Amino acid sequence: MKYLLILLALVAPVSNSQELYIVTGVEHISSIFNGKPFNSKHETSVDMLYTGIRYEKKDWSIEADVIHALQPEEFEGSNPRAIFRIEKKFRIK
Repeated sequence: MKYLLILLALVAPVSNSQELYIVTGVEHISSIFNGKPFNSKHETSVDMLYTGIRYEKKDWSIEADVIHALQPEEFEGSNPRAIFRIEKKFRIK
């Protein structure tokens, strides 16, 4: 994760300033509810605070975040955690 953040920081000086962003927010992740037609497994959910760097070029974005789970007992692993995202945007016509 630290190497991704270093890479994005190195790319920043050669990129257009309108392509690089610092992001921060709250994310909620939960499993699908119990019962039919889903499953009978125990539901888990977690809220996470995150901050990171996003690089956007045309319809693509690359993001590297450091997160902190607010309910760590519901989520395997330990704080702090890392998320790496690659996204492609599509237009709905």
